[in-house]
Amino acid sequence: MTEIERDIREFIAENFILDAGSLASDASLTQSGVLDSMGVLELIMFIEQRFAITVPDDHAVPENLDSVERIARYVRDMLDAAADAAAGSDARVA
Repeated sequence: MTEIERDIREFIAENFILDAGSLASDASLTQSGVLDSMGVLELIMFIEQRFAITVPDDHAVPENLDSVERIARYVRDMLDAAADAAAGSDARVA
């Protein structure tokens, strides 16, 4: 389990269910009743604060946010994109 996934599981356990450890990584959080629309908004606020990324409205879709696995992949992708953009701007400055 990655640090990102662990942080997501801890957030879910503290805010939505007691035993997020038993939740399968690919289980739908909305279909299983863990998250409702307000829960998704709380999750987005957590992601933005914890990982210092912005989740645009058009990214708030099940493909990105409906399982621990999808959330972790989305966060990694956003962090990688931010790092690539920062590296690109550093290269232009040099």
